[in-house]
Amino acid sequence: MTTFFSPDDLSDLAARVQRSDELAFRQLFDALYGPLLRTARTLVRDEAVAEDLVQEAFVRLWDWRTRLDAETPLRAW
Repeated sequence: MTTFFSPDDLSDLAARVQRSDELAFRQLFDALYGPLLRTARTLVRDEAVAEDLVQEAFVRLWDWRTRLDAETPLRAW
């Protein structure tokens, strides 16, 4: 089941992720993985490559979490 988050909700989650909140990161992952995977599949036309790209994006998000700007929409990131 996909949960819809408003832009304000996503900003709040981003701020929590920036503070290393693992639950917020999981919520972001659950909310954004599907849409990102669909976009990646459209671009690369390879399921395995698309999954790798999206997973790498989330790894980088976690690695760079302290540099997140809660004002920048995560969908743009």
